[in-house]
Amino acid sequence: MKYLEIRSEMELMFKRGAGEQNLTLYQAFGYAYDEMDNYLQSKVEGVRLAAYVSLFIIPVKAGLEFIAEDPFTQDVASEFMEVYSRFEVGGFCQLFEDGAVMLVDAREVFDYLVKFGLV
Repeated sequence: MKYLEIRSEMELMFKRGAGEQNLTLYQAFGYAYDEMDNYLQSKVEGVRLAAYVSLFIIPVKAGLEFIAEDPFTQDVASEFMEVYSRFEVGGFCQLFEDGAVMLVDAREVFDYLVKFGLV
């Protein structure tokens, strides 16, 4: 499976939450987290990483400002960092043929989490 395929599925879940379910961006983030659990808990590390990067990059691009004090946000950011820390920069490109795209997104997510004090 390609990173962009996982990101596309995550974006669909996020948009479904924000659109069809009439959720706020923050609630849609939680909705996508629940709906994409099979990817987020995958035993294949590359799939897990792609899922976590996707989970964060979609709401970041949509303009969501994370609430650092929120326990759910802290937990999910911690899960992201646990998976993210297992990969070296060069490892991203070897995971998927579109790994360079995932690397750019992962760096943006990491910088964003730092900005909100979640790392």
